[in-house]
Amino acid sequence: MELYAFSNLEEQVKKSFNVDPDKVESTFEFKRIKQELRQKDIKHKVAFERAGEQGIYYNEDGILYKGFLYIQSYNPKLAAVRGFNTLPVFHISKCKTISDQIKKDNYNGHYIFENAIVFMKDVDGVEKDLRLCGNCRRETGLPSMHTTEYYNNFIKNDKVSGNLKAKDLPKEYETNLWGYTPDWYEKSQEYRQKKKFTCESCGIRLDGANGWYLDTHHISGRKTNNTTHNLKCLCVLCHANVDEVHQRNFSTGRNRQRLEEFVQRFRKELSRLGNQYI
Repeated sequence: MELYAFSNLEEQVKKSFNVDPDKVESTFEFKRIKQELRQKDIKHKVAFERAGEQGIYYNEDGILYKGFLYIQSYNPKLAAVRGFNTLPVFHISKCKTISDQIKKDNYNGHYIFENAIVFMKDVDGVEKDLRLCGNCRRETGLPSMHTTEYYNNFIKNDKVSGNLKAKDLPKEYETNLWGYTPDWYEKSQEYRQKKKFTCESCGIRLDGANGWYLDTHHISGRKTNNTTHNLKCLCVLCHANVDEVHQRNFSTGRNRQRLEEFVQRFRKELSRLGNQYI
């Protein structure tokens, strides 16, 4: 996955619309929301996309607030009796678990929408932070984290630049925060399926849970051009070495962590396949 330079978007907004994002007073203000969901809320109050960005949002007075879902009705004593040893997880996307629950109409009082840090008492009597759902990790490509990290990195700073919110931008710029088109997730998934989840450079196959290490690369660098001839299925090691820009993108933060994990886990297979970057 390529990192998006926010400064580029800021310059485009300044140049094309004569707007300085750092001086705009957004109509958006953070608001703590904790809401027990009913089945009808799935259609009228909950959204799984905002301006092309996948996630879970709650509609409050026409504003979509980013947050997550979790099951609040957790009884640690009952869990201990039944042999459960983990707290409920939290969900940040319309993952397989959430999709299945929607189909089963299992929402009346079952799930809570929240946009703040959540601690719950575990079977050992200790208050603990909820962890991210495994299906959501695979769906979004994010690493394992707790509500504290998700709140600090994705909710508290839910902004494009300065105080300018995504909804404040002109419609022409309603891509997600990384500059991809609204249908990019589906396009990327379809293309990787078409290529049988195999890196087109070194030939390593990364399906199932290992799909987190497989990216869909835009050959021309234009993220809005999703035509087949402009796409290439690459493992993170091959993707990180496309050019100097990609090498920089994968040299820090979450991308570097993902790259290092991949090489550590698949070094033997990459060597067997003759990956030139090992």
